[in-house]
Amino acid sequence: MLLLLLLFIVLPSLEIIVLIEVGSKIGALPTLALIFLTAFAGLALMRQQGLSTLLKAKQKLAEGVVPADEMLAGMLLGLGGILLFIPGFVTDFCGLLCLLPISRRYLIRWLLARFNANTKRHQFPPTNKRQQHATDTQQHHPRTFDGKYRRED
Repeated sequence: MLLLLLLFIVLPSLEIIVLIEVGSKIGALPTLALIFLTAFAGLALMRQQGLSTLLKAKQKLAEGVVPADEMLAGMLLGLGGILLFIPGFVTDFCGLLCLLPISRRYLIRWLLARFNANTKRHQFPPTNKRQQHATDTQQHHPRTFDGKYRRED
């Protein structure tokens, strides 16, 4: 509910205030030109960073590694592109944070830390010895299956 309030009331109000302030300082036409300039610059930056991220993801997949950072980077690039196309300077600033590699790296670290904290909080310990043994076996020998074997001739 709070997120919706921020998204539909606070953000547009803040954008209007900033647009009015910038427009009163530099004029209406330069303000509009800046809005269009940020949209086109964001598109170019998103294209360049997106291709770079895609190549890194392909390389990691070829090495047999899950490209988790690259997947998050791709999501942030998409979000940054959307934010840059929304008219306004506040969303442009947030979009640039998603598109610039330095700030995107910090956002990815923060998201991964939040995700890891949430998954650790929702893991439950085994309730009996059989489940504990199965968990231990899977951790030490992931291709070992616990079961019974009986030969019928």
